[in-house]
Amino acid sequence: MLDHHELEGSPPKLNGLVASVCDLKVPFIIYLRRNVLRRLISKASMAYGAHVNSTAKAAQLRKHKPKLKASRLVSNIRTEERDNALIVKLFKVHCGLRRCVCPRRASRKSSLVPDFRTGSSRDARRGSTLGGEWDVDKRVHYYENLVDANPESRRHWGDVLYELGVFDTSNATEIEERLGGWDFKRKGVIIHGATPVLETVANPAEVEAAIAPSEFKWMLER
Repeated sequence: MLDHHELEGSPPKLNGLVASVCDLKVPFIIYLRRNVLRRLISKASMAYGAHVNSTAKAAQLRKHKPKLKASRLVSNIRTEERDNALIVKLFKVHCGLRRCVCPRRASRKSSLVPDFRTGSSRDARRGSTLGGEWDVDKRVHYYENLVDANPESRRHWGDVLYELGVFDTSNATEIEERLGGWDFKRKGVIIHGATPVLETVANPAEVEAAIAPSEFKWMLER
């Protein structure tokens, strides 16, 4: 366990929420974005429209290029990365030594049923309980891994649904078959996708000048 002084500064409500998730043994994932600059751009774009749930709305929002406050960009990215690290730390503190709701990876022959009362999973065939500690690092998932542009997105979606206790397997093909042929590739609506970062903002020169000298230069290239 980390000393409580190491968690000073964390929002009390967030601390309490994470503690409750772990105490109640609720299946969870931590969903983050590696390229924080893109997330800040998306956030600024969303200020001009509601949540995008159709290709038409995405196309409309794509035409809007927000103007970012270049002087605060590096500071904002550092703050966001710090907050992301804090979230992961909080889950490790509260869940790190607890019993996991999800079992060890199930074989195709076994039928694993999550037991949310005990925080373990029981093999219905053998009647045995398979336990394990929360592996918080494996529950951290990134937007970049789940979007359609990633050829491995189906595998990552399988992992997410398994870890959330929705299915007893992480095999994407098997999950799609159980859902009646549902295709993971039909999920979600992407606004900017592979559009170069600097083409998605109204002040590209200012953004580049602010980010390029920093450790976040790579965010301009992805």
